[in-house]
Amino acid sequence: MGDIIACEPIVRSLRRNNKYSSAYIIWAVKKSYKELLMYNPNIDKVIYMHCISERFMSLYKKLVDNTVDLHCFDRYCSLCTNEKNIKDDNTGISLKNFYDYGGILNAVAIKNKISLDDYQPKMYLNKKQKNISNDLNVKNNYIIVHCLSNNKIKDWDREKWIELCVLIKEKYNYTIVEVGINPLIENDNIALNYCGKLSLLETASIIEKSEIFIGVDSGPAHMANSFKIPGIILLGKYIGFEKYIPYTGYYLNNGAELIHANGFVSEIKTKNVFDKFEIMHRRIKNCSDRKIQEYL
Repeated sequence: MGDIIACEPIVRSLRRNNKYSSAYIIWAVKKSYKELLMYNPNIDKVIYMHCISERFMSLYKKLVDNTVDLHCFDRYCSLCTNEKNIKDDNTGISLKNFYDYGGILNAVAIKNKISLDDYQPKMYLNKKQKNISNDLNVKNNYIIVHCLSNNKIKDWDREKWIELCVLIKEKYNYTIVEVGINPLIENDNIALNYCGKLSLLETASIIEKSEIFIGVDSGPAHMANSFKIPGIILLGKYIGFEKYIPYTGYYLNNGAELIHANGFVSEIKTKNVFDKFEIMHRRIKNCSDRKIQEYL
């Protein structure tokens, strides 16, 4: 999910290119992620792909005039268990080094020879989704936490999440909301649980209206980056990368406090995260105070 959001500037750059400004642009994606692309004005049609092998079959049959491949050449199909489905594209970009090129967006742009004119990912919501937070028990000045990714190696300990949330609630007047598929905190006195209760775009909507996002490297973190929500992101060793940055745009340009563990994410101390939270809180308060002064 995060890679889809991160790669959104690709289709926007294509649409701004004179060569493709009037092209019929199709984005192929797994059915479960279609919602992320439904309201993107730069996409004419979203179609489902069952798996990566189906994508390779479409490439070979040349069903379209031009293709932008958002995967590294050595990405394999976990459903069909094909270890390698397509030849090396001669760029040298692979699953083993794509973060060395600046993350998935930059790697895809280089691989497909696309010149990006904007590196800030965007998400698009309709009016109903934008108002979803009004229908939920979510007050103003709330924080979003996302605790569980799709890979345990990226996750932080439950005890530390609870300790962090208690510290924030004791010192600051924030409501804390947990989003995701499965809850980790599981204590409504600490954090409101909306895990598994919202669609992808409904989740995006309450993230858009939050004051701060705190989470692990995940799809919701990319949502927060797309809406330029100040963030605190916990990062650690992952698939051979000792240190990596998965974001472009706002989170790459000081919009987030990126906390890098010396090893795995689980090794990050609660105090380190709370200290970064206090820095972020002061930054937001100072910005708000300046806006009030300018208004007066």
